[in-house]
Amino acid sequence: MAEAAALLLPGEAEALVQALRSGSLLNTGDHGWLRQHEAIEKLNMQAILSASASQEQLLIELLVNYAKIPTLIEELISVEIWKHKVFPVLCQLKDFKPKSTFPIYLVLHHEASIVNLLETMFFHKEICESAEDTILDLIDYSYRKLTLLAAWSTNGEFPTHEKLLPEDLTNASSMQVPVIRDRIVRENSGKWQAIAKHQVKHMFSPSEDELKHLACRWARTYNLDVMEALVPEKPKCGLCGSEATKRCSRCQNEWYCKRECQVQHWQKHKKACNLMADALKKIKEDLKVQP
Repeated sequence: MAEAAALLLPGEAEALVQALRSGSLLNTGDHGWLRQHEAIEKLNMQAILSASASQEQLLIELLVNYAKIPTLIEELISVEIWKHKVFPVLCQLKDFKPKSTFPIYLVLHHEASIVNLLETMFFHKEICESAEDTILDLIDYSYRKLTLLAAWSTNGEFPTHEKLLPEDLTNASSMQVPVIRDRIVRENSGKWQAIAKHQVKHMFSPSEDELKHLACRWARTYNLDVMEALVPEKPKCGLCGSEATKRCSRCQNEWYCKRECQVQHWQKHKKACNLMADALKKIKEDLKVQP
């Protein structure tokens, strides 16, 4: 896996880490925010590849030296607040009629991307120490998520943050005040609707050209070669189970070790292949992206 660990050159990784910033809740989803999301996705993929090859030292040094773990934790909590405070308001606005929900998906996915990156990097003592006081905010964030899961398993309902209490968890210990979350909520209190209206107008109502550009940009970020490098096992032939090197050109989803296996498997694969191919075609047509 040593070769796969070179997704980013050292200079590229350093530039991405150095550029990480804590942003305003109002700017969630704008061009600057999208650039940072793209950077975090690339760092996330690099972290996974580096961990698989036991070559995490570069990212560890960069994140520690540039003191970016607190930045990532604040960004994580910010998008969590957006999801629970702004997103519900945004969805109720009469003028929220997006041509595509992809920009919204990126914001919702942002939280998972940061969690994944932090999870990979927090195996290292230096990273934990570099979090400094924000480690309490990360613990509090984790506590909220555990409380959600516990409340769901107990009551069969998915509660809102406002209804959650420490007693929702059995034997839960008292937590310190979440400084970052309280500060962001306090700074934006009473502004949720104004933020939602601003973002509907400027971030989440993209033109067809903007959607096309966004789709092409993320297709490059999430290219198949990179995604496959994140999977430790080699793809298997859809017919015989042997290691496969050839992909179905129509659906890009099934793998085969040789042409003969693909031909023999076609009758079983045909229906799923057609569905996948039609879905991919529709996406490209909707976004006006040429195949």
